[in-house]
Amino acid sequence: EAEESTSGGRSDIVVKTKDKVYVIELKMDRPAREAIEQVKERGYAQKYKDAKIVAISIDSKQKKITEWVEV
Repeated sequence: EAEESTSGGRSDIVVKTKDKVYVIELKMDRPAREAIEQVKERGYAQKYKDAKIVAISIDSKQKKITEWVEV
């Protein structure tokens, strides 16, 4: 699901599998830690028990993923 609404805003991507839920936040030209902080501060993963938070940083000049963090 893209841009799933929560009371704190919208997460970029939520992937639900049979066993897990991943809340994925993307940042362009910014560190992945900012994405992790945003997900936690705004409560994007709160409604899912044991959700994994994934932060991905993308470099717009290099056009590639430069950092990937999972908590």
